[in-house]
Amino acid sequence: MGEQQITTPVKKPKNGELTKLQTEENRTLSSNRIFVEHLIRIGSLVLEIIKSAESGQVIDVTMSHSFAIELDLDAYAPY
Repeated sequence: MGEQQITTPVKKPKNGELTKLQTEENRTLSSNRIFVEHLIRIGSLVLEIIKSAESGQVIDVTMSHSFAIELDLDAYAPY
């Protein structure tokens, strides 16, 4: 499960450089990834796994988020 949803950044070849397009795609991937990681970190990411009634196999995963949680902002204060 998940192989089709997994995207990894393009690595720089040994003694080479990435193209502008590859660099741009890596930045886009990074932006999307950090959004999801932040949601996971604050505990507001909700994944719903939908399974087939016949086979029990996962047929879809939907993502939603809710910002209706209470954060302890004092824990992040710089003092």
